[in-house]
Amino acid sequence: MPTATLEDRRVIVERELSVVEAELVEVKRQLAAGLGGESPAKAGWLRQVVGSMSDFPQFSEVIRWGREFRQSYRAPGDEEL
Repeated sequence: MPTATLEDRRVIVERELSVVEAELVEVKRQLAAGLGGESPAKAGWLRQVVGSMSDFPQFSEVIRWGREFRQSYRAPGDEEL
């Protein structure tokens, strides 16, 4: 089985990112519709969304990926938040 090249990986990440971006657009559209067209800031959207994704099986994995990504860009000597 051949190993994926850096370019192959970049293409895969870009494809997956495009899917995430499209899904985010849809989530924003649904959120705006659910708020009756009110801006999320005016509708208290944060209270409505906090914890809403924690029941999804992929939630822990996404959190781990985010932490690993942030840590990969940490300057030497920076402390964990």
